[in-house]
Amino acid sequence: MHDYLIRDMVGAVSQALGIDISNSEEREKIYKALKNFWACSIVHIWGADDVIDAAGFHLAGSYVLTEEQAMEILHVVDHDLDSSVGISWQTIEDEISYYVCKNNIQPVVNDEEDE
Repeated sequence: MHDYLIRDMVGAVSQALGIDISNSEEREKIYKALKNFWACSIVHIWGADDVIDAAGFHLAGSYVLTEEQAMEILHVVDHDLDSSVGISWQTIEDEISYYVCKNNIQPVVNDEEDE
């Protein structure tokens, strides 16, 4: 697990529990616990921002998706996951293609290209 993600988790956990992490001792306890938890694991995280960015540079056109739409796409990708293949940018792009077609979402027209 990337260190920046563990530090983000520290903030989320402390906020959820109402712990003041301005105290560096408390922050380090949470950090060490999470670091130890993830020490023997690998994780690749795909977020709504990845889907939104990919949709903006899609081969079929530039699509604007909401965070909710991006999460719908991620849930389908997760549900249909083939662990022997994994998740790649191609997986995300393929699901974006299916989603925008199914929901009749049109690409954004960039006026600068017309000039």
